[in-house]
Amino acid sequence: MALKEVRRRNPDLLQQRVAVDVTGGKKPMGIGLAKAAYVLGLDTVYVNSTYTANKRVEGSQQLEEMPEPYQLFGDIQSAEAERLWRSHDYAGAARIYDALGTLPDLSVTDCDRYLALATLASAYAA
Repeated sequence: MALKEVRRRNPDLLQQRVAVDVTGGKKPMGIGLAKAAYVLGLDTVYVNSTYTANKRVEGSQQLEEMPEPYQLFGDIQSAEAERLWRSHDYAGAARIYDALGTLPDLSVTDCDRYLALATLASAYAA
């Protein structure tokens, strides 16, 4: 709710490059904040540290941008490709499936499946 209140008080928030830090707090709070950031279109960051004997090594903190899992694994793009396929825009679906087939974080099986769908959609487009 705090993120929603910040946005209400600052309506131009999304016009700036703003990120939320999900480092602290309990796990459910971090998950909730990350979901809210996604809905609001904000970047998510995490402060990563190195630990030795359960103590943080001073000066080891690094700010890391957290990738958006829906984009990382192609879920949103895949849904859009399916929507295009159902509306008979096979060329558009082929373009998306082809891009999905080259995502570095997907399994070989998923990449092969997307590339096969790209080939099929291209055939329908032809």
